[in-house]
Amino acid sequence: MTYLPTEILLLIVDGVVNKSDKNLVYAANDPITTTLFNLALTCRALRLRATQLLYSRCLHIDSDWRLNCLMRTLSDESLDIGAKNSILAKATSNPTLGLFLAPFPGDDLDQPEIVKQIIELFDIFAPYLTQLAIDMPLRSMWAEEDHHNIRPSLRRAFEGLSELEQFSSIRDELFLRLEPSGRSERQPLVWAMCWPKLRRLSLYNPDISSENFLRALWSCPGLENVVLTRSDGLVDPAPDPFLRPESESYVSALPGPSKKLEMKFINNAEGNNYYRRDYHDCAIDPTSDERRAIDVIRLKVTERFKPRYYQFPAVVTVPQYHQQAYADEIEMCQEWVKSYVLNGRLWEVTESSAE
Repeated sequence: MTYLPTEILLLIVDGVVNKSDKNLVYAANDPITTTLFNLALTCRALRLRATQLLYSRCLHIDSDWRLNCLMRTLSDESLDIGAKNSILAKATSNPTLGLFLAPFPGDDLDQPEIVKQIIELFDIFAPYLTQLAIDMPLRSMWAEEDHHNIRPSLRRAFEGLSELEQFSSIRDELFLRLEPSGRSERQPLVWAMCWPKLRRLSLYNPDISSENFLRALWSCPGLENVVLTRSDGLVDPAPDPFLRPESESYVSALPGPSKKLEMKFINNAEGNNYYRRDYHDCAIDPTSDERRAIDVIRLKVTERFKPRYYQFPAVVTVPQYHQQAYADEIEMCQEWVKSYVLNGRLWEVTESSAE
């Protein structure tokens, strides 16, 4: 019987994942994941390489059960990340190491054990994780309802992810505020304060007219691509510090957003048509005290009356036929964005390419 050399078999394993593929991670039922899993069980010669790829490309954690299984495997001594040749050490050497994390059941954030595991997971992966997408019910609990220190614990865990270059929050704007409801938010936003390497950011329903959001955006000159889904504050005036001449407010001390920043607004057809009709194509008086927050961003990033001025921000509409599959426009937009985050196409999607 003729046998293929181990080197050829390893090339076959490597070929399961296309190096040009932009997927953040592959789900458990994806053919790539199942193929790698089966290869890992085939023989000892293939186990190491296939397992490395599972850890580096298939961290799709969409339940508390999967999170629990992952944490059990990470406790295996053979995966010791401190050992240079361990499975996990080789997996985390992937410069685009990604993770999708959605471990909470439904809208229940009050899960101390899950939070504990998230903290442990982030402690392990913080030095290596560059791409993260989360689908968590962070808005389901306010500070005054938090009897198990859930919110401060999660905030500290996210603050430690200093290597992140790409982040997406499917359900909210990474809602980690610690102030009680009804009070203005004073704490700096985690993504602006703690992630200096951040280049790509996707948030759901942020208030772009809030001073905290604009201050955060002005603090991140490295941001290249911002995708905002169903944003609030589009018609609201900018906060006072951003209406004054920069020399008269603290804004002058901030680096400001990059001139190369690309920004997209994602919404259903009704929301985008309203924005286009009444606001997007309006000329802006840069001296007016009635400038909206989006006007302030637009004037900072683009030059007036240049082609880019009229194209910023880009608008992307979730195709109408998706409405038939979901209960409401909120779920429709969130699920559409999640699919584009996972397949890696969100950052390049345009109005004409959305499907």
